Amino acid sequence: MKTAPKNPGKSPARPRGEKPTLIYGVFGPDLYQREGFLLRLKKEVLPPGDNLNFESYPAGEGLAEGLNAARTLPFGAARKLVLIRNLEKLSEDEIPQLENYLSHPSSSTVLVLEGNKASAKLKKLLAQAGELVEAEPIKESQVPDWLLGRAREAGRGLSREAAQVIAERVGSDLALASQELEKVLLYTDAKMIQAETVRKTLSGGSSVGEWDLANAIGARNLSGAIRSLNRLLASGDPPVMIVGQLASRIRKLFRTRLLLDKGKTEAEIGKLLKITNPSAVKYSCRDAQGYTQAEIRRGLRDLSKLDLKLKRSGLSPRLLLEMFLVGFVSGKSARK
Repeated sequence: MKTAPKNPGKSPARPRGEKPTLIYGVFGPDLYQREGFLLRLKKEVLPPGDNLNFESYPAGEGLAEGLNAARTLPFGAARKLVLIRNLEKLSEDEIPQLENYLSHPSSSTVLVLEGNKASAKLKKLLAQAGELVEAEPIKESQVPDWLLGRAREAGRGLSREAAQVIAERVGSDLALASQELEKVLLYTDAKMIQAETVRKTLSGGSSVGEWDLANAIGARNLSGAIRSLNRLLASGDPPVMIVGQLASRIRKLFRTRLLLDKGKTEAEIGKLLKITNPSAVKYSCRDAQGYTQAEIRRGLRDLSKLDLKLKRSGLSPRLLLEMFLVGFVSGKSARK
């Protein structure tokens, strides 16, 4: 059954009585979207609390074991769910094992192969056997619509301005967007949530610090950036949220710098970037002129590495964030 790639943000649920898809290939760089799809699929396939019929294996050395598990019958249930992770680690030599299973899949098992990426050969194989689910990062401009959809799923209304307030805070990080939306939904019982409620809920005393940090970065004021960072941390802002704020700020610097280098005027830049306040356009252009394209590219690269270090290294978040600011604002980041 060959299908077009599915949006991971949509539920895998199907009409009652229709048989579930038995094979899914879930891949793409956005871990949050992959995990979200897997969670929704698990709720569809398994009864609440059924952990006996869910098994997870790593690709590579765990492929054979995972496929054997997929061939076994579920325990006291109609179906089981078997997940094989790290799809990118699957070698060409192991694909025949998978191909053999896909040609005769168990009718009582939903098999999911998940990972950061998949080869063209593997994508074709999985598309022919079941469904592909691509988890590509969404653009910042798409986040407000994503938030509106999530609010509707929760039975609530969110004004577009309110969604924009959250989006400006988190950039394109859907995990943070979901976290912030959850805070708002818990804070108010309103059926339609307005922007002012969002600002009041999410400020937490740190909104001034966010603007101070953004302004210090724009002015290449390292001491000011460090002070603002410390205020944000002291007010309880999670380090991963600060990374989201930094990413949003630096991406805006990059877009503005690109347009300046193309010879665009402030008025044209404001229109292209949808900034309606002339003063805001002026300050954005001024800040972008303080950085070269190469510096901003290195900053975005280093920020991606910082995000991984925060999640995996065990080092002090404050130290990692300060090291990033020193490198980016002072222009002393590694030139690789």
